[in-house]
Amino acid sequence: SHGPCQLTRSAARHDIRPVQPELSLMPALPALGVTLQAVRKARKAARRTAMCSEKTLREQAEQIASDRAALRMGPGGLESVVPQAEREQLAQEADTLSPFRKGVIFAAFLLLFGGFQDGFWLVVQPKLTSLGLLQVVRTEESQSSSILLVILLLAVGAGLLYVGTVLLKPAPLPSLEDVLQEEETREEARKELQLARLSGRWYYGMNLGQSYEISKNQGEWCFSEELAGRKCSCTLRIVGNWVHGDLVDEKGEEVGLIRLRRTTGNSVVSNLKIPGSTTWGNPNEAIGW
Repeated sequence: SHGPCQLTRSAARHDIRPVQPELSLMPALPALGVTLQAVRKARKAARRTAMCSEKTLREQAEQIASDRAALRMGPGGLESVVPQAEREQLAQEADTLSPFRKGVIFAAFLLLFGGFQDGFWLVVQPKLTSLGLLQVVRTEESQSSSILLVILLLAVGAGLLYVGTVLLKPAPLPSLEDVLQEEETREEARKELQLARLSGRWYYGMNLGQSYEISKNQGEWCFSEELAGRKCSCTLRIVGNWVHGDLVDEKGEEVGLIRLRRTTGNSVVSNLKIPGSTTWGNPNEAIGW
């Protein structure tokens, strides 16, 4: 196995292929005769390409918002990506406590209705009895029991109504900005973990006599290796499942593009693409201690 600093610029000739012109997703359209249908097709094609690229979730959302604004389908902000009708539908689907909350509120209204009804009769019945319209005589003990029952019904009903309308109130649907911020936080944590798993000194070669080190310096993850007096280093960045870095030596000369990836075991696999090459070199496996 060979380390990154052992690989120099190849003297072999490489096939020079003509550079193909990049095809634009939205070719230049004449100023006149552009139909809305053609614009929509071009926008959809651009959006599908954006979704398949390595754009972040925020960049994809901003692209969709820009498309909707261009087609006059919204104000163009991030919140226009999800229409209000769809947001309300999502909120209803996310409200899993809706049946239970409705049951609690229904029970609360039944208890409150019973309590108000009994309280009404406690107030009206003595007056109707004094007028001779009712022949019901209540003792003081039954009167006290009725009052306690009314208080209990009203208290329990009010408590259930509070639970149903306040404690079980459906949580508001988060804004798209909140979702993007949460996703960005998770993505940053995932990238940091991916880089942290490469931290340390990794040994390779005959009798593991060669090594390189990956460490964090001033908030950036760096690769460094010294071989035969030649020092190579670079700042690392995440590219998909790999970590890439543009290697340069102590004189500032370009060494090549290195990529590294932690394997399932205690090892790191790396490849080097020397300047002028279009393919990666043979994989090099290093072991950590």
